[in-house]
Amino acid sequence: MEISPHMTMNSLNSFFAGISTGIIIFQSVVIAPLVFSQLKDGSAGPFLRALFPRSSVFKKLHLTSVLLMLVIATTNFLVLLI
Repeated sequence: MEISPHMTMNSLNSFFAGISTGIIIFQSVVIAPLVFSQLKDGSAGPFLRALFPRSSVFKKLHLTSVLLMLVIATTNFLVLLI
């Protein structure tokens, strides 16, 4: 079976989408409860309010790169069809 560039890009898109989902779940399930259990003096809230916007910037950059790869893959696939 021959592997086309389109299949490779779809695999990469799925991989990166999975990474994004994993990061979001990890932050919600592991990081937030851990911070609240370790920072008892009420500083967990401000810490998380400072952390999550910064991680949101990373997630937005990651999502932008995934969407860009999807556009490139679709464009390359359409060019191959023509």
